[in-house]
Amino acid sequence: MTWSLLYTLGNNDLQLYNGNSERIDIRNNFREKTKELYLRLSEEKFDTNKKKDSILLPDVRIFFPMFPTFLRFGIKEEKGLPDSIYLFATDQEAPHPQDTIYLAKIIEDHFLPKSYGKGFKGKVSIKVIKGNPASHEEMSEFFMNFINEEEEKLKSFSVNYVQVTAGTPAMCFSLILALRNIPAPLKIFNLMKIADGKETQVKESVFLEKLVFSERKAVIKRLIDSYSYADALKELEESGLFGASELKSLLRAMKLRRLFDFKNARNCVGDLKKDFPGRKKFWDYFSNTLGSIQKMSDAKFRLKASFEEMEIYLKKGEYHSACAALFNFTDLLLSVAFDKLKEEGIVEKLKNEANLPDEKGILSSAIEKIKKAGADEEGKLNFIEKKAILSYAIEKMREEIVKPIEEIERVYSIICDKDVESRIERLRELRNKGPFAHDVVQFPESQVKDLEEVYRVFKERFGFKENFYDEANRILKEELDRLY
Repeated sequence: MTWSLLYTLGNNDLQLYNGNSERIDIRNNFREKTKELYLRLSEEKFDTNKKKDSILLPDVRIFFPMFPTFLRFGIKEEKGLPDSIYLFATDQEAPHPQDTIYLAKIIEDHFLPKSYGKGFKGKVSIKVIKGNPASHEEMSEFFMNFINEEEEKLKSFSVNYVQVTAGTPAMCFSLILALRNIPAPLKIFNLMKIADGKETQVKESVFLEKLVFSERKAVIKRLIDSYSYADALKELEESGLFGASELKSLLRAMKLRRLFDFKNARNCVGDLKKDFPGRKKFWDYFSNTLGSIQKMSDAKFRLKASFEEMEIYLKKGEYHSACAALFNFTDLLLSVAFDKLKEEGIVEKLKNEANLPDEKGILSSAIEKIKKAGADEEGKLNFIEKKAILSYAIEKMREEIVKPIEEIERVYSIICDKDVESRIERLRELRNKGPFAHDVVQFPESQVKDLEEVYRVFKERFGFKENFYDEANRILKEELDRLY
């Protein structure tokens, strides 16, 4: 894995001790003292201690209480040296006694090469702050410029380690705010100093990670609510957040579900039942639905899946798509009825019927198509022809159907309802002129009302209550809240 380390330097990042292990106070002239040390280290031989947290000179020990600890922590976690280190140091236009520029140079030119050999050659980048490090406005501008310059590089790392303890509060806060604007994977840490001369503790800041993620989380929720699972998955993956493998798997499954790739959607779900044990009802429905649709073995599941697509487009205000989905649903309805009529032998009898009462010739045309189609009896029929066969079977051949025909009669009662029929006809004409057929036309408000009324009738007559996607969305957002 590739990783980077971002470190805002402050005066607490360096302590000096004399030969008697007494601390030397340099806080009031930090810049000059670190400059002297930097020049001295450039001329004298020196060593580091075993812990690699101090530079040893004959008369003084230069102790780094936080940076080496944070670096070692990252090396241990990521199992290797960082690919890049960003040191943010002050070198104000009017030199300030507490500037940290020479501390950064000591770390880059002396401490790291002595402690780790050539492992960091070319990897350290000192970002010099010329403005006032206590000004939130100036620091915000500085770090936003930094992000603009380094965004692509930061996004390329598997993870970026950020500490928010050293440096001024304005520096730390502005860095966090700037990082909220890019989809870079982050881990944010507080460095807890125990006492002078003692090693620092590294603690991950879950709260700040959630703060950084809060805007992205809101975006992901909006995408889930709009059923845009592919975009939600992309947003989550780009965030680089950890511990979200189950959430990603479910988003991937939902994305494939919307693409009607039922087999792979089902495979994506895999062992998720184990990870969400309290969702047995949902997972059973998810798996059974996908399995039934995949095999095309259960008309109930197929009808509900088709209806849910229409419902989604309506909720999103995508009326042309909703209209196309409506006719997919009605075709499926008529196909279900047609299959039942075939089972009852009605279709075969219609082939031999003579003198059909058919003023417009629609029924006769349908029967001729069936005769020519052979095994693919239904495939050549259009919506109007299927409806004509259904109407004739119910109205003229009802007594010849032996088995209960509730499903056929229900389809007939809806499709051939005069109000629904007229609305569907208007929508069909619009669909045939729209982007899913031959042209691009406006979707008039009157047709929106037709669409909504037909949708309401279907939902009511078929008893469709819960939309599978809405239940999935609820679980997705709950899991997002649980993780972040």
